[in-house]
Amino acid sequence: MLLALLLGAAAGGFLLLFLKLMKLGVAFFWQVLPALGASMVGAVPYYAIVLCALGGIWVGLCQKYIGAYPEPMEAVMATVKQTGQYGSKKVVGVSVSALLPIVFGGSVGPEAGLVGIISSLCTWVGNRLRRARGKLEKLAAEEAALLSRKLKWPLYMAAVLSGIGVYLGLNALLGGGLHIERFASAHFGATEALWFVPLALFGIAAGYYYFLCEKLAALAFSPLERIKILRGVAGGLLLGVCGTFFPYTMFSGELQIALIMESWADTPMIELFLIGFLKIAITNVCVQSGWRGGHIFPVLFSGVCLGYAMVYLIGVDSVFAVVVTVAAFSSVVLRKAVVAVPILLLFLPVNSIPYMVVAAIIGARVPIPKLLLMRAEE
Repeated sequence: MLLALLLGAAAGGFLLLFLKLMKLGVAFFWQVLPALGASMVGAVPYYAIVLCALGGIWVGLCQKYIGAYPEPMEAVMATVKQTGQYGSKKVVGVSVSALLPIVFGGSVGPEAGLVGIISSLCTWVGNRLRRARGKLEKLAAEEAALLSRKLKWPLYMAAVLSGIGVYLGLNALLGGGLHIERFASAHFGATEALWFVPLALFGIAAGYYYFLCEKLAALAFSPLERIKILRGVAGGLLLGVCGTFFPYTMFSGELQIALIMESWADTPMIELFLIGFLKIAITNVCVQSGWRGGHIFPVLFSGVCLGYAMVYLIGVDSVFAVVVTVAAFSSVVLRKAVVAVPILLLFLPVNSIPYMVVAAIIGARVPIPKLLLMRAEE
């Protein structure tokens, strides 16, 4: 039991360490380093382009020598379901490969890397508990072997709870965990009821646009599949150019949601539309050029921007417009309402649940035209 608690604590600490390094890396490259450079030699022209191009070299090196990590969440879960584990030796490679795109400003989320890291850590803990049980069976007689089998699930639960406890404790003490700002309550009236379906259809259209960008980005970068460093640099240059003119198109979008909540009313409608659609495009550019990561946080941020932009056109409650747009859009991309709704509940208001769920179900049920799907999915 003590071993289970210690292993779980180590896993929880490693997870928070990854998130802490992620935030420290972003702060260093995008706040500390530019300020230090400006004080010494003056502002570096086109800083985002230069840094993202350099980041592309490191991303390409990771893809070349470590492998195509982090894998998509679906691939990780499929491996776990098929084999019962996810190689514990992958944890360092997955961590480095997931960290670099984010700290260099990539428009990808940490969730794909986190799923890979957590799966590797769980495999690591499970393997060591099984070895300890095997040693116990050799040292003791049948009574100890029976006891160790009875303790299997309590031991695993102890490791999980220990990991969660250490993660939450260190997060409260040191910070560094994930945080998404919550929206205020939404207003639902006659005008909102009238515009529910058009907003849901707009979110579905944004989802179709996502798949179109995914396919076009895959086609564009497929000739560079074997030249991983050049592919990473090309993706970095596109990211840097886009980020130079529209900074919100960079990073995962987790923290940017809070910023756009505060500034959307002072942002022109056309700019909100541009940010939302460019964010979708550059996220797929990042993933297909080797800047691998999750797409959930960028999708959520894009949906928020597009929802706010629609307020200018139709004059409904701003939170209502965001809820319906982002629920329909994210469900089209994720393809499962049961996956989208729990994620949306992390930052959308509780009183929006009825129309959030309906929009999510509609988005998840609409068919995706085969023309928009990548070959593997067809």
